Amino acid sequence: AFCFEVTERFKESVEFYKHFIDLQPYSYPAWYNLGNVYNRLGEFELAVKAYDYCLLIKDNFSSAYFNKGNTLANLRRYAEAIECYTKTFEFEVPDALTYYNIGECYEQLEQLQKAREFYKKATKLDQNLAEAWLGIGITLQTEERWFEALHYIKKAIELKGDATEFWFALGDAEYHLNNF
Repeated sequence: AFCFEVTERFKESVEFYKHFIDLQPYSYPAWYNLGNVYNRLGEFELAVKAYDYCLLIKDNFSSAYFNKGNTLANLRRYAEAIECYTKTFEFEVPDALTYYNIGECYEQLEQLQKAREFYKKATKLDQNLAEAWLGIGITLQTEERWFEALHYIKKAIELKGDATEFWFALGDAEYHLNNF
């Protein structure tokens, strides 16, 4: 199944995992990997179900919670995604990417202050996570706090200057400050 996955033969990988699961229904790695393949195929509902089975078998499997969170975010089920991301903290040390993902979910839920809190937690753990710096800037822009947003957007560009969306955000802030 892994070889099918690596060679991007995802449908065959799914079939192999299903066959394997028929023989070994309590194999949490098989359910987890099946969820990953469903994600690659954009079959997000099926991925959630596969992660759920994985977590029924091994309820402390942090990676399954994290990936389930990503899948739920793809389904725009942000509150549920936050729950999954947060659950990972019970089993491993919090990391910047998880904090960033939680921040993104709060941003999508239009809870901008909460989003900024998590983006800032992400930058404290990884000062080079440009997307988290941008997230802070974007939340400030959404609140029309253009001047404050500039600092964070410029920091993001300093870290990842080739990202066009970062430059667009900077241009938007400068435009609103009449810095043509």
